[in-house]
Amino acid sequence: MHSKSQTNRLLNIVFAKINGLLVFFVVYIVYLLTTFPTVQTEDSGELITSAIKLDIAHPPGYPLYVLIGKLFSILVPFGNMAWRINIMSALFGALTAQILYVILKKKTKNELIAFGGSLFYAFTNIIWGQSNRAEVYTLNTFALALIIYLLMRWNDEKRSEKKNKWLYLTALAYGLGIGDHHLLLLAAPAMGLFVLIKNWKTIINPKIVIGCLALLMVGLSVYAYIPIRTYVAPYDNPAFIDHTGLYTWDKFINFVNRKIYGGTVDIPSAQAATQEAGVEHLPAWVMSVENFFSDYGTRLINNNGNGFLPLMKIIFSEYFYIPLFFFLPGMYFLFKKDWKWATFILLLFICYSVILLIFTPIDADITDYTAFSTQPFMMPLILILGIIISEGYAWLYESFTNKNFALGFSVLCILPGVFGMGKNFVPNNESTNYIAYDFNKLTLESMPPNGYLISDGRDNMTFPLYYLREVENIRPDIHLEIYYSTSPVDEVFLQSRVAENGGLPVFIDLLPQNYASMAIKPYNFIYEYGDDPSIPPSTLQNPVMRGIRQNLDFPNMRLAMLYYIKTAIIEKDPVKKQAAVNALINAPGDNAYYLNILGDYAYTVGDFDTAKKVYEKSNNAYGLQKIDDKVNNPDHVEDWNVQNGMS
Repeated sequence: MHSKSQTNRLLNIVFAKINGLLVFFVVYIVYLLTTFPTVQTEDSGELITSAIKLDIAHPPGYPLYVLIGKLFSILVPFGNMAWRINIMSALFGALTAQILYVILKKKTKNELIAFGGSLFYAFTNIIWGQSNRAEVYTLNTFALALIIYLLMRWNDEKRSEKKNKWLYLTALAYGLGIGDHHLLLLAAPAMGLFVLIKNWKTIINPKIVIGCLALLMVGLSVYAYIPIRTYVAPYDNPAFIDHTGLYTWDKFINFVNRKIYGGTVDIPSAQAATQEAGVEHLPAWVMSVENFFSDYGTRLINNNGNGFLPLMKIIFSEYFYIPLFFFLPGMYFLFKKDWKWATFILLLFICYSVILLIFTPIDADITDYTAFSTQPFMMPLILILGIIISEGYAWLYESFTNKNFALGFSVLCILPGVFGMGKNFVPNNESTNYIAYDFNKLTLESMPPNGYLISDGRDNMTFPLYYLREVENIRPDIHLEIYYSTSPVDEVFLQSRVAENGGLPVFIDLLPQNYASMAIKPYNFIYEYGDDPSIPPSTLQNPVMRGIRQNLDFPNMRLAMLYYIKTAIIEKDPVKKQAAVNALINAPGDNAYYLNILGDYAYTVGDFDTAKKVYEKSNNAYGLQKIDDKVNNPDHVEDWNVQNGMS
């Protein structure tokens, strides 16, 4: 009997280990199958390049991400450099699901609920969408999951001689996690109050306090990379103005606090910034109480407070609105089993929902871009909500008196995760998405030899261009200037760049505002300002951009719209030109802004048929009136200016 008991125990342990590893491998393999094959939109190009070249990313620098990314670029022996960093996000996304499984198994005492809950979390749309690209957020969520696990072990540890080690490890993990993203700071109130209510004597124990503070500083010491790196050698970065002297205390603090942010730089000459961008708000932890309430408090009361319900709608919809039914039972069951642990989970929920609104520009009128840009900040909340609703499952499981019903319910708990994987696979399958790569490669390859290119595309164009130039060494001969200012490009600026270029024309990747009065003309996949007969005429036809589909996020859809506009402008084959116009007209979503850009351009060059088609689709009555006036009264003097540029 003793031998049989030991055998059963061993089998249970093996089964549990396999079950846990199964979570990791299922999630990681699915993420790998859907990962971007190369650089993508937004910050990825800059983050990848910073990791590959051991540079510094935009404030606060993300030193932990950069250093781990460098390791991935070395240790992964195959694939392009962008893909190697992309799969780093997939790894930390899968590890977070694995840690969540361990937490749920420990707390619910049900492996099937833990298995289903962790899969459900991993295959939510927001989590999946950040796990297939080079971004800092899966590492941040992994750090939070690890901290929750370590505090769970501290909470459950009965042996006093080993209990404190979990607090020490928590302090270290917290310091390192902040080295990836400041979003982890929101967990501090919940962590502090949990330690206080669990064992208040901990905070007056000098040994524990000093040990935790020391290990916290060890974790935070990853930020020493920033002054050391800037002291060793200069580097280029398109995301901010002053990236020199970060080894001085004032500049270092302002950089880490995001006070130094924005601007434009010349690459590779690294000249002074073109224009200075506005200063961002300091994080609340370094602001005075007065400034905090006057700034963030006022914003919350006047604006962001309206965003709580939209925020909850986004989060609850990630779980197919199941939290509407299992949130309260989950919290009830948590409090019934361990009110101190339940308080910690509830405080985390509050910190990453209500308090998050103080820092995040969410209001009742959420635009497509606002929704996209704020979604990564909600990832910790999705993790916490996964814990709560899984406890709701456990509560219902415990309510069944019939064991067969209970077992059947446990099996059913796996289905939401499977359903989520099926529903979200197509929207998150980026394995063939070369949109940012192709768009920006076409831009670089459109340039004449040794030309002067101004990039006015913000993150979507700026950072992929930066990656292509610095990592893949595409067109190093051209002079690339990154225009990263909030002020629009005007003719005075363009004239100054022509003068700087010895009177030769300059090129820009997007049409600036009021382009009709600037004598800007298409040149391959870009636009030319100035004249020089020695520059060969544009020859590009039928530019190809791979990966366009209906289910695209906002930045990728924006590039797709700009691609259709550029193709409609530069394509010489009338059939292909019309196909690009039709693609823009039939594109999903609200694309009136892009239709009006093409309509204004078509009107400017006298293509009234195209202008009329796109104005009709965008319901631009003013544009249609302009066409009627022009057709019926050709001698009429125009009194309007084009205001819709590709900004």
